[in-house]
Amino acid sequence: MHDVDGKVTVLGYDKGPGLPILGIEAAYPKIYRSLKVLFERESGTPVIYFCAKCTQVTNSLIPVETYIVITPSCLYRFSKKNGLDKCVALTDIKEIIKSDHHWTGLRIPSHYDFLMKPISPKDSRDLTDVLVKLRSFSTPNTPLAVKMIPHGELHIKSLLDIKKPKGYTTVFQKIETRDIVEEPGSPFSSDRRMSRLDFDVKKRASLMLKGVESPRRSSLSSPKRVAMPSPLP
Repeated sequence: MHDVDGKVTVLGYDKGPGLPILGIEAAYPKIYRSLKVLFERESGTPVIYFCAKCTQVTNSLIPVETYIVITPSCLYRFSKKNGLDKCVALTDIKEIIKSDHHWTGLRIPSHYDFLMKPISPKDSRDLTDVLVKLRSFSTPNTPLAVKMIPHGELHIKSLLDIKKPKGYTTVFQKIETRDIVEEPGSPFSSDRRMSRLDFDVKKRASLMLKGVESPRRSSLSSPKRVAMPSPLP
């Protein structure tokens, strides 16, 4: 996690995956305000494991400044132009591809792929570590693959499909707050793992992408279409 003016704080550790819960309100106030519309409980503390600035590359090789946020179940993307514009279930990320100079690609077949470069080597390592650890906790039988390749972004781009499909829309999922995560029986608590929940994770991820609520409710929040927050100035 890249520290911005020393204002990013560690609020504690999640008892489940054992990752630090970050307080980003002081370091990223505009992003935090945009996130608030997604909090599962308005007065709760959001569980955020990663938040950092990245340079994202579009299909036309135009660099765009974005911010990546990772919560227990999703990855969110923000940009100054569009505000909150992407939400991907972590179960939909199939592979991480990394090269020299910290370029990172995420293969997401059910959406479209990401190609980005975190602004520091530490952010690049943390991004990979958080995604891999959350996957190992949630679906231990299907670990997240990490592929290392030579050269830079052009080599990774040749392996990805980063073009946004025509008519693509994003379904935003609510963000778990700390009180929910720490409830007994929560899928993110240490006494119950997601792989043992009474619903099919892959089926639920598919329903989420379609904006359809799962027929069996669980301690995970139901995916909902949420009004798009205002773009960052």
